[in-house]
Amino acid sequence: MKYFGSVVDFTQARNADIMRVFRQKIAEVDVIRMPEICRAIAEAPSSRFWVSEQRAANVIAAMEAGRPMPLMTASKRDMFMEIYRRYKLLRPKHPNMSLIALATMIVHQPAPKFYFTPRTIEEFICRIRNGYYDRK
Repeated sequence: MKYFGSVVDFTQARNADIMRVFRQKIAEVDVIRMPEICRAIAEAPSSRFWVSEQRAANVIAAMEAGRPMPLMTASKRDMFMEIYRRYKLLRPKHPNMSLIALATMIVHQPAPKFYFTPRTIEEFICRIRNGYYDRK
């Protein structure tokens, strides 16, 4: 669990990925409507899963043990279900690899979408554009 105000190691890469897709979506439309743009970004493919390797490994371990998943948004739950699906495919192919090594492999694979809400995407874009992350 992260704490309010904490900054993850991949913040710059995540922000660059969001802004890359933001620029693509802006170029595709005649009229910019931020709610629609943010919804399109949230559903667009991402360069990786935006979760730490350790967090992914912890959730995979909990799922393997049959423990209930912790409270999380529907989009995060969907993300972890996709990560777990990929884990179940990789585990037989690499039986000697550790859970953390498999989780690392998976989170660095391209993701089918960003797994953020449109509102979160909008918040990231506002913070990126106003220099919030530059001050951190």
